[in-house]
Amino acid sequence: MFPHALMLMPVTNYIAILLPFLLCFTKKKSCIEKENLKILGKLMLVSFGMFFIAHMMLFKLHLPSRYVVHTFRIIIDISAAIVISILLNKSYRYFQKYNNIFLKKISFIIISLILLAPIIFYPFFLDTFPKGNYLVGKHPQTYEFFAQQPKNIMIASLVGNYIPSFSARSVLVSREYAIPYHNGYYLDRLRPKIIDTIEAQYTTDLSILQKYINQYKINFWLIPNNSFTLEY
Repeated sequence: MFPHALMLMPVTNYIAILLPFLLCFTKKKSCIEKENLKILGKLMLVSFGMFFIAHMMLFKLHLPSRYVVHTFRIIIDISAAIVISILLNKSYRYFQKYNNIFLKKISFIIISLILLAPIIFYPFFLDTFPKGNYLVGKHPQTYEFFAQQPKNIMIASLVGNYIPSFSARSVLVSREYAIPYHNGYYLDRLRPKIIDTIEAQYTTDLSILQKYINQYKINFWLIPNNSFTLEY
């Protein structure tokens, strides 16, 4: 669950990689004060620290990835913006040496367009922008029904991934929880429940079904209409 390539999306964020190199050649009294950039380093240090602590105290804190995914996106976005600011500032200072005012302006405008055009026009080539990766529930009536039930119910389903989020009710198993951080969690706890749910849903033996319901204290069972088709 370590930071992945999606953090560098859109691709214009890759320009953030230049920040360490630019800072080495940036004077103290430039438009970007190096002292103010320490906050990004502190944020990165804290994120990494919480990432490893969350692994050491697994499931007592939030999922480890939560401590780096969002903060790293913020760091990369801000760093990319700083790089663009530095390049614009440096280009402006460079063209100040020309005596011709018109040449100064037109040269700076051209450089600015080269730097900013990809950022301005890039979104027009994307299918969806901005892409927030939000999950959308497709069965609002189902979520509303379960939300009206007592909070201590247990729901059995092989497709109940979104029920905890949209109904605030518990499901016995879910793909969203099938994160194999260690064998004790996945093999000993989650996997047996998944197998039992599959066997109970498709068994023709009533006793197996009754045993499953009693063992896990199932109150509701959510089964899609196509669950018993060959394709499913």
